[in-house]
Amino acid sequence: MGNCRGIFLTNIVSKVWERRIILNEMHKRLKVDIHQNGGQNRRGTMDNLMAILTMQDQAKKEKRKLAMIFKDT
Repeated sequence: MGNCRGIFLTNIVSKVWERRIILNEMHKRLKVDIHQNGGQNRRGTMDNLMAILTMQDQAKKEKRKLAMIFKDT
């Protein structure tokens, strides 16, 4: 049993603290837009991409024009 190290929980506790308390408080104060998907829990930028592709396909099927504006703030 010569070379054993103990298990240190400080790293795990700090990650839980960061995710549960600090990030939740940050989201409350920043008032993240409902359309913001990047960097959000269980949502990603692919969700917006899929929505755009769906709108394009629908417009193509209905043979109508589709205009999109992308804004970065």
